[in-house]
Amino acid sequence: SSIAKEEGYIVSFTLARFFAVAFFCHLAFGQNLFRDKDLSEMAFYIIGLILVVGLFLTVKRGPVMSVLFTCLYCYYIRTNNSRLVVSVVVSAIVIFLFGNVLLDFAERNASGLVERFLNISRDGGSGRFGDSNSVFAVSLKQIAESPWFGSYFRILAGHDRGGYPHNFFLEMLMTFGFVITCAFVPLFIRGIKLANQLLKSGGSQALSAMCFLYVFCALMTSSSVFLKLEFWLFLSIVCSYKLNRRIKE
Repeated sequence: SSIAKEEGYIVSFTLARFFAVAFFCHLAFGQNLFRDKDLSEMAFYIIGLILVVGLFLTVKRGPVMSVLFTCLYCYYIRTNNSRLVVSVVVSAIVIFLFGNVLLDFAERNASGLVERFLNISRDGGSGRFGDSNSVFAVSLKQIAESPWFGSYFRILAGHDRGGYPHNFFLEMLMTFGFVITCAFVPLFIRGIKLANQLLKSGGSQALSAMCFLYVFCALMTSSSVFLKLEFWLFLSIVCSYKLNRRIKE
């Protein structure tokens, strides 16, 4: 990473974020590329596939899992119960019957990414969990030492000194403690509720909701909420919508 910084290279995490946000922009734009319906549909799937492949080529677990979770969550919010049940059953059958085939295909075409996922339990998610010296464990110790008003937004002890907790909730509690973190809770809850409403309404306004959920999910395993401008940007966009409410009779 130091060589990449000196040479001015774009690191794979940055590329992963670019591909992820571009993918959600593509979903929000929909099949409106050309006047011809069939051509637009074909282009929609081809471009979407290219963006997904580009994301996989970055070989980053966090962005891949965040995009997958966001897509599944959006599908859950926008799909009725009966269709959701059918989707779960069909997915379970496909995995049961063709799971090995799909895994072999993934290992042949994305061996690096598959290996990283298989190594999660062995390396503790790149040192995030698994022992008393892991990032999560050290962060919890720091929270326990100053539970009410927090201590600092960086780890103050151990070999990860100066690093961040790599988890949204741990970072909030470690920085502000329970008292001040509680002041942020209504804001975050409202942001998620508004994001759900935007997803249900569909259209281009769902774009900010998808991006907000993606960044929020990504902050569970990487980066820092205080340095993540995208999180606060998308949260402010989501909260800026004034949605119509049904008047109770």
